[in-house]
Amino acid sequence: MKVGIFGGTFDPIHQGHMVIAEQVMGELGLDHILFVPAGIPPHKEASSVRASTGDRYDMVEAAVEATSGSQWTGSRPTQRDPCTA
Repeated sequence: MKVGIFGGTFDPIHQGHMVIAEQVMGELGLDHILFVPAGIPPHKEASSVRASTGDRYDMVEAAVEATSGSQWTGSRPTQRDPCTA
């Protein structure tokens, strides 16, 4: 099984993310793409990430579920969200 990992803030996730994931799956012959909502990346200000990690996960989950025939998987955050600390 070939799996890709797609990390990002996804604040919010949008059609561009989904198109990229679909194209990468096709080009690399992947079976799944694991979306990983990130905390605050070092190249962004904390104030620029508006939604909590949990909310961003929920947005990713909704986007994945809305994609017909999707083979994507989401990763529920397990650490405390620095955006709301």
